[in-house]
Amino acid sequence: LTRLQEDRFRGELNQRAAGDPTTMILRLMLDTGLRVSEACDLRLPDVVLREGHVVLDFVGKGDKRRQVALPAGTGRALSGYLRTLERRSCPLLFPSSHCSGHKSISTASVRRTARRVGVTAGLHGVRPHDLRHTVATRMAEAGVDQRIASAVLGHASPQAVDPQRAF
Repeated sequence: LTRLQEDRFRGELNQRAAGDPTTMILRLMLDTGLRVSEACDLRLPDVVLREGHVVLDFVGKGDKRRQVALPAGTGRALSGYLRTLERRSCPLLFPSSHCSGHKSISTASVRRTARRVGVTAGLHGVRPHDLRHTVATRMAEAGVDQRIASAVLGHASPQAVDPQRAF
């Protein structure tokens, strides 16, 4: 997404209900570069408060442990989302309806919401993976070292974040 498109998409996310799990997933993805499957599979114990910052400490693709610090605004939004959850025995951060069988919300549901939010923002064909690309693009624009960008995005090698190819 261009910066203007990103701003419009964020604006639409900010208009949605704080307790909507797919909206929270999209915000996490846009601010951290998480994969849609990683975001959907987050568990309550994966949300950790460290030195006043909210950190996601989870096992991602390839069974690699990742720790991703959230921007302050996203940490506040996640805290607000957590307050909307009822006390329940389900350990999932984003459970499917009623957490029946302890199943997480589906990636298909997140894809549908991304499309809807995009259309409302005047953008067509927005996919969750576009949000991940947006994070990678912003890191490249900011001059973040390719090795650091690769680690943030959970890539196996720095070559996966190729500024010539991806941006």
